[in-house]
Amino acid sequence: MGTDINAYIEFDPGSGDPFTNADSIFSFDPPDLPRDSPVFSALAGVRGDNPKPVVRPRGLPAILGPHAYGAYYDYIADDPNLCGHRDIRRREADALVESRESHYPPDSPDPPNRVSIPGVFCTGWVDAEEFSRVIASARAHCHEFAEFLAAHGSDSNISVQFEALALVVSALSERFGPDRVRLVFWFD
Repeated sequence: MGTDINAYIEFDPGSGDPFTNADSIFSFDPPDLPRDSPVFSALAGVRGDNPKPVVRPRGLPAILGPHAYGAYYDYIADDPNLCGHRDIRRREADALVESRESHYPPDSPDPPNRVSIPGVFCTGWVDAEEFSRVIASARAHCHEFAEFLAAHGSDSNISVQFEALALVVSALSERFGPDRVRLVFWFD
């Protein structure tokens, strides 16, 4: 059993204050992000032997883009005929919230119609400059332990998927502005 990351690139190309309206936020998830201990450690202090993250996880943003919101929160459906793949029954949702394994979204109607997926930890987000520092820190850590990693059959570089992700986040930041791009993440 390992630790997986869920990450969503979000950008707000609107003209008003960034990330204040979910309808103006575009979000997408990069495909197949692998388990990468140096990146996880630099990003959130998760896994690896470098427990101090570059930016301390600060929880999810108050307003998420629709894609990340839909991935983080399951629908609550009481009608078994309406239950889909990611739906949960109300009594199960209430039990998860009661046990503090899940929570309702801050913008929930009464009664809530969504609940967070259980088993999530270290939620956060970083902007492009912060993510660039995360990648640089992970690279430096890999180079510092290159001999040890090679001797134990591990690659001494971070995964190409995270290198590519950093390029995409940086390019979007250059295009839309540094305050209009972020990488939202959580681990499970």
